[in-house]
Amino acid sequence: ARRTIPARVIPVCASGKRMTRASFARIHKWIAVSCALFFVAWLVSGIAMVLPSEASAKSADNPAPDFRQVRVTIPQAIAVLEAGRAKPLRISEIRAAARGQDVIYEFTLRNGQTLAVNAGSGASLEVTRDEAERNALAASGKGAQIASTALLTERESGYWGPLPAYRVALRDDRIVYVAAGTGKVDSISTPLSRLRAWLGGLHTFEPLRAAISGAGTKALLVISSVAGVAVVLTGLYLALPPAWLRKKHA
Repeated sequence: ARRTIPARVIPVCASGKRMTRASFARIHKWIAVSCALFFVAWLVSGIAMVLPSEASAKSADNPAPDFRQVRVTIPQAIAVLEAGRAKPLRISEIRAAARGQDVIYEFTLRNGQTLAVNAGSGASLEVTRDEAERNALAASGKGAQIASTALLTERESGYWGPLPAYRVALRDDRIVYVAAGTGKVDSISTPLSRLRAWLGGLHTFEPLRAAISGAGTKALLVISSVAGVAVVLTGLYLALPPAWLRKKHA
């Protein structure tokens, strides 16, 4: 009598035929070849992200706030900022800080913008271009010279601080970012730190955002991740001993 082979789950292709080891090898190879650049980008950017980072620059004069000067409550400060606005502010963070001899409230909005109110007088604060440049030079050390200054309203590669911010470029290729709402030096970037930021952006395909939308970048990340899982699984299958596979499929 003919021996009946018990039913078992084995890899099959769309036509119903069992997939051979050679079929898995072809799938593994072509997925790996088609996604090789993405995998290399992830590896290189991952290395860049775990390297020790340069410390963010701090203002040269950063004393502790003297809260005895506070005369304005937080709700009153918010009312000052909302005066003349059609909609209430969407505040995500509030902190007190010293600015010279004064105490200020710093309000960080959900869109990344930072606003400030003098906690003593209740006046809304605005940082001028000249004040931003003075703060940038004070944090940059002796001999620093300004090449150009611009006001950022959108984030750029290497800067994820509050907006708007003054971008003060120095002649030695350093860039100082000064928060326009508070006058505080947020960070100082160097050519090396900007290269590292660009490499780190490869991890989420940040350089591609200029060509495709944010949704397109996310879709590409998902597709590449699925391809990476497929490469790993097919590689694990190919690593199994052929004799063991023949025994399992007999």
